[in-house]
Amino acid sequence: MLWMVAILTAKTRSVLDAAFGTDAVGELSPARQITSYLRPGMVLLENRNFATHGFFRTGTATGADFCVRAKTGATAMHLPVLDRLADGSSLSTAGGERVRVLRGRHPGAVFQQSWALLTCYQVLRAAMTEATLQHPGIDPDRLSSTIALHTAHDQVVQARGTFTGAATNLVGAIGAALLAEPMPARRIRTRPHVVKRAISMFRAKARNIKHQTHPATLTTKILSPNHSP
Repeated sequence: MLWMVAILTAKTRSVLDAAFGTDAVGELSPARQITSYLRPGMVLLENRNFATHGFFRTGTATGADFCVRAKTGATAMHLPVLDRLADGSSLSTAGGERVRVLRGRHPGAVFQQSWALLTCYQVLRAAMTEATLQHPGIDPDRLSSTIALHTAHDQVVQARGTFTGAATNLVGAIGAALLAEPMPARRIRTRPHVVKRAISMFRAKARNIKHQTHPATLTTKILSPNHSP
């Protein structure tokens, strides 16, 4: 079996260098061949298979920086905790170099990551909401969360649309991408609940049930409060 290890750019996904090997030697052997491409100022993102002390020493000798997904279990790198920081991360050593461990198995690190995910979700929802406010005719349900996530990812990778002043625009590139490709309008329709299991709270399927959908009309009436004494 042929193994290929390559270095890709985060922005264009173009190949910078590559090396080949067999399954008899694994990934680390060809990976060491392409570390010569690394230079100071580069940041290399690595998967957990490369999280070994030997490969870490080889990589850091090039002067490049690394962001590695560490392993857990018996084959994991031993990362002694030298100091815990206020944000939940910790300082350690790997391959003789001082490193910062961004994730941990203690509750504080789990809470930190969970809040980070919720923060990212809230930012994306704020951008989606702002986009619909600029175009009231578009139903918020027609905006795609997948498009918002991928656009935000590209913004981070390409470092575009960063704010240089005090003024901010929540629509920006994310809102533009959402409005450029809205999902089809959802049809309003009703259909009786039918299931195959008789133990369900809904009636089971039968031959005499009509399976076609029916158009429906929803009417909303907003009542103003009575302010009279």
